[in-house]
Amino acid sequence: MKLSEAHLDALNTKFPPGYLLEPIECPVKRRRNEVEILQLSSVPAPLPRPAKVEVRLPDPDLHRPLLDFLAKLKAHPQACQFDDSDICSLQKIEERVRNAEFEGMKQLAAEVRRMWQTALSTYAKGCAEYMAAIDLSSYTETLLKPLELHRPKVQVTLQLPPPPPMTFEEKKALSFKIRSLDPKYLRGIYDIVKGSLRGSGQEMEFDLDALPASVCRGLAEYVDICARKTQSLQVSNGD
Repeated sequence: MKLSEAHLDALNTKFPPGYLLEPIECPVKRRRNEVEILQLSSVPAPLPRPAKVEVRLPDPDLHRPLLDFLAKLKAHPQACQFDDSDICSLQKIEERVRNAEFEGMKQLAAEVRRMWQTALSTYAKGCAEYMAAIDLSSYTETLLKPLELHRPKVQVTLQLPPPPPMTFEEKKALSFKIRSLDPKYLRGIYDIVKGSLRGSGQEMEFDLDALPASVCRGLAEYVDICARKTQSLQVSNGD
């Protein structure tokens, strides 16, 4: 409880002699004014610690062959047109190699090939840059061939549908053509149907019904070719 000096004097008159109330100084708690509050609120919060960044240093032994390959490519007389072009730049590819952006020669070869394809699709056909891209693309494959990084050949296998089986009339006509064929062509027939021959000696027999449809069709094609040859010879001889 806080008392004024007048209150103290009034109380001292009521105390017996020897008792006296004296004023003492109390520390005053100072309130923060608005300016101090604003200054405290404007203090920036502590910044978070930056995350650790792992830096992968380039391996000189790994990327030396890549740089040697680019050096040979840039030594081509036409390579100066693509040294620092906006479309195709060998210099930018070299910088990427030095920054370890390629894991090996396969990735570098794919990027160089892509660059030449971009040049061929961008520049006008027949211009100097277009012709230079053709020469450099061929030279790139020459450099990559000893490294066994040439373009893989795509093998396409066409599966033709099986030929339809011969009808009775077709087999009858084929049998007649074989009997009327020149004897010098019989060796070809033997090579076609030798897996289905029966008999021995001078006479050989085979059954058209027992032959696969593909063999029958091949036999018919061979017989027709031989018949046309015989007819052509007869016409030329005037028979």
